[in-house]
Amino acid sequence: MATSGLYGSTYSYGGTYFEWFIFKESATAPSTPTGGSWNFVTNVGTTPTGWTTIPPASPTYTVYASIAIINSANATTPTWSTPAAWVNQGVAGAAATVAVGSTTTGAAGTSASVTNSGSTSAAVFNFTIPRGDTGATGATGATGATGAAATITLGTVTTGAAGSSVIITNSGTSGAAVFNFTIPRGDTGATGSQGVPGINWLGTWSSATTYAIRDGVAYNGSSYYAVAASTNQVPPNATYWNVLAQRGTDGTGSGTVTSVAATVPAFLSVAGSPITSSGTLAISYSGTALPVANGGTGVTSSSGANSVVLRDANVNISANAVSEGYSNVAAAGTTTTLTVASVPNYVVTGSGGQTYKLPDATTLSNGANYTFNNNQSSGTIVVQNNSTTTVATIQSGGFVDVILLNNSTSAGTWDVHTFAPSNVSWSTNTLDYAGSITSATWNGTTVAYNRGGTGQSSAFTQYGVTYANATTSLATTAAGTSTTVLHGNASGAPTFGAVSLTADVSGTLPIANGGTGATTLAGASIVTYTGTETLTNKTLTAPAITNALVTGIRETATVSATAATGTINFDTLTQVVLYYTTNASGNFTVNFRGSSGSTLDSVMSTGQSLSTTFLVTNGSTAYYNSAVTVDGTSVTPKWQGGTAPTSGNASSIDSYTYVIIKTGSATFTVLASITKFA
Repeated sequence: MATSGLYGSTYSYGGTYFEWFIFKESATAPSTPTGGSWNFVTNVGTTPTGWTTIPPASPTYTVYASIAIINSANATTPTWSTPAAWVNQGVAGAAATVAVGSTTTGAAGTSASVTNSGSTSAAVFNFTIPRGDTGATGATGATGATGAAATITLGTVTTGAAGSSVIITNSGTSGAAVFNFTIPRGDTGATGSQGVPGINWLGTWSSATTYAIRDGVAYNGSSYYAVAASTNQVPPNATYWNVLAQRGTDGTGSGTVTSVAATVPAFLSVAGSPITSSGTLAISYSGTALPVANGGTGVTSSSGANSVVLRDANVNISANAVSEGYSNVAAAGTTTTLTVASVPNYVVTGSGGQTYKLPDATTLSNGANYTFNNNQSSGTIVVQNNSTTTVATIQSGGFVDVILLNNSTSAGTWDVHTFAPSNVSWSTNTLDYAGSITSATWNGTTVAYNRGGTGQSSAFTQYGVTYANATTSLATTAAGTSTTVLHGNASGAPTFGAVSLTADVSGTLPIANGGTGATTLAGASIVTYTGTETLTNKTLTAPAITNALVTGIRETATVSATAATGTINFDTLTQVVLYYTTNASGNFTVNFRGSSGSTLDSVMSTGQSLSTTFLVTNGSTAYYNSAVTVDGTSVTPKWQGGTAPTSGNASSIDSYTYVIIKTGSATFTVLASITKFA
């Protein structure tokens, strides 16, 4: 047997069950909820932490829902479903209204009835109340006073649960009824559509802010919202902004001013203040100096000490002394970059050197000057222009004045004046300097030998050799020639003369110095150019031999345990025969060259030829020479028999012989043949 129960039915096992929905607003999908319970006595549920029984009314993020089956027969902790996205809750509907329509007296014995002539949300109830049964006729009584008419008053109106019945109760009397209504809530309406997003208010408009659609700003008393993304688009540009609230018209109110007064700084004075009806405020100079803090000089006249410097009619300034700023630093071996605000005078002490980079000349006036005083024990001061080009190098003890001549570029044009260093002293006829003089031209009298001079006032002999002809004077020999050498003389002047092979040369010139290393041709083992010579165990490198009878020449062969394949470089300067002893692994190209560093074209002259041999070992597969190049350029050989090979010889040694003839610049004819050896 089943009976009606809360949200469901009760069957023979005695349980009540229903689906319980809970909700949570979250920017990301939440984890599956745990916990919660339902009280079947109070019909009130406790949701898991962070969850609610109804969706949020105005969510910012996605609303997620989870469902559990609640069963009174098994009151365990609910098991919740994986949260899923839930649509936003619709706009709340208007509250229902109830009004009393007509009240009609029905026939005695009939049932009372209520009808709704309105709608479900604006009910108008019409009542039919039956007349009572007719009683037995009683004795005629005395005529009573006229009774009061019956009244009906609307009492309370309460919203009942959805799906429940309408309940009407009378909390008054039969003659003065007060009807109280319990009207069930209507079913939940369908979710409404997404509302229009609101305005994102960002305050006063700024040219530096990037605005998105629906951003709101204030500008010049009006407010606007963005209809397109923009940066630095001033409202009310209709392409990007719509008016949200327009600034109103400025007011035109008026009033009465009863008094106007003025106050002024001490260096001014005011007359006519205050004005109470009409008049003029006259402001004039009071005779008090405008303070320096307010842009003035602080004085009313300028003379004597501590006065303001004024230029005369010729734009000149007179003063007893002007002290310029200066910097006294210890050398650090670094670069100091000057600016227009830097002091103009620099003293460097210590040792190790210091570099100064002059200011950007365009920030200076022509005629600006800087001084550099090198008081280091050792180390130089290097002065550079603003482009790091050296303007002056100041040695220890030196002093330089650098003057700007042209400020049209940042580097500028600078004039350099060097002053006598600290270790120089002079008087009317003397100059004393303990250092060295370089890059100078001497225009004085002859410098004696004991002062570092030559003691000679006449010119030297061009291309002659200067020698000491006495302990205190120099002389010059006559000039030599390309075929003479200088001969010394222990008791006289040296002279130029031819080399004497008997008097000037002794010993044997070694081979390493271009000689033979021997005193006879036989001992030297050299080849002469006339007569008949026999060469035994001699190596000739690139010789030109004509009309020679040669017996037993041995050629250079390179034997390599290499398999022929790909491109094989044949270096003709180091070998005549190349022998690969490992079975070939593929068809191959032979490239003839001089060596890895020289071409065959540079080694051979037009009209010359050379012959080479390449020995290739083949296994069971008969690979062959499929192409020939010279210095990497393809050449089509002329093969013996007129046909190029299409295969080699299996299990044998193929001997390829090539005759290479140079017929022109980088032009060669190659004669080739293949012979099987097995």
